[in-house]
Amino acid sequence: MFFYLFLDNNCSSDFTVSNFNNIFNSHNIVFNDLEVGKENDFYMVLNIPKINLVKGIYYKDDFRNNIDKNVTLLKESMLPNEGSVLIAAHSGNSSVSFFKNLNLLEVGDEVSILYNGNNYRYVVSSYNIYDKKNLKFYTNLDEKKLVLVTCLNDYKYLIFFANLST
Repeated sequence: MFFYLFLDNNCSSDFTVSNFNNIFNSHNIVFNDLEVGKENDFYMVLNIPKINLVKGIYYKDDFRNNIDKNVTLLKESMLPNEGSVLIAAHSGNSSVSFFKNLNLLEVGDEVSILYNGNNYRYVVSSYNIYDKKNLKFYTNLDEKKLVLVTCLNDYKYLIFFANLST
């Protein structure tokens, strides 16, 4: 299965989804003071040590899974145990600019996701800068990768690709 990403020029696009049905895990795991696994709590936790970011992520059909409020799990995303995880957040200077320092990541940096009692460790393999006008790229959703998306400025997106560490 391949994912074809097309984003319009509006970086504040709403990536929320209303039709995702998944059984929420019943584990209660504490990860850097964020509780995962209980109804109305986080679905998974993103940890990017290089930029001191530990942020809970809500499941895709949760109203709080909204780029204007939180780090967002994109509707096309798979789960870490299934395939590619696609995550977006704002950069900039606002209170919701969770990826404001994402540009500091380098190839070889580690990123992890806590999901369903497992810590999935990824290593940044590449990054690209894309024009916002008619942004298009492909990724194989079946591959266990992590894709992090943010705005670099008014005209460009910054997208990092990370491979699941073995």
